[in-house]
Amino acid sequence: MTVTRATKELRRSAELKEHRRRAADINEVAAENVRLVIENRMLHLKAGMDPLTKLGNRARLDAVLHTIDKKLSLSLPQRRDSDNATGHLPLDTVAIVIDLNKFKELNDTKGHKEGDRMLIAAANAIRSSLRSNDEAFRMGGDEFVVIANNANDEVAQILKARITQNFTRAGISGSAGHATLKEVDSAEGMLDLADKRMYASKNGRKSKQVLVESVRT
Repeated sequence: MTVTRATKELRRSAELKEHRRRAADINEVAAENVRLVIENRMLHLKAGMDPLTKLGNRARLDAVLHTIDKKLSLSLPQRRDSDNATGHLPLDTVAIVIDLNKFKELNDTKGHKEGDRMLIAAANAIRSSLRSNDEAFRMGGDEFVVIANNANDEVAQILKARITQNFTRAGISGSAGHATLKEVDSAEGMLDLADKRMYASKNGRKSKQVLVESVRT
């Protein structure tokens, strides 16, 4: 083997090692980028998540309502159409507001740990009642919100019945009210209307309880 040939082979070997080193560096950088992307996504999810119930939090709900309003502005001419050709109510966006009954009483008598357990159980009951494209949130305290897309009044009634059934199985009592986007002019208006209907339901329940107690006495 001549000196020149040996020199060329040594150079090729050195170049091959350099290529492998660069490839390893590139793979390491790519892996680090993937890790950072995943971490950023996780942080984004956590920022919009209630730490106790693992449902969306108020910030996440506000973002969803903002998105609904943006879509609403693009579909104003068609949004108040009447029943479609099949005779069913047209699909829309629905908000369901749920409030636990006697939650403060539970917190006061049995402590916050028991209250937290009830909140987690309620969140699980709500989550298991929903369709794949529905989203649930803990708005604060013992109040929860469901935003159901591609829904209508009939779908809302079905979801509320499922939630009630799952609440009953978990030993939880709650009041719920719903509203559709077609009834109002904004996502926040839809939420406010659902909230008012929830409180009407809760007050109606209290009135019935008072009536039953007075009859018994």
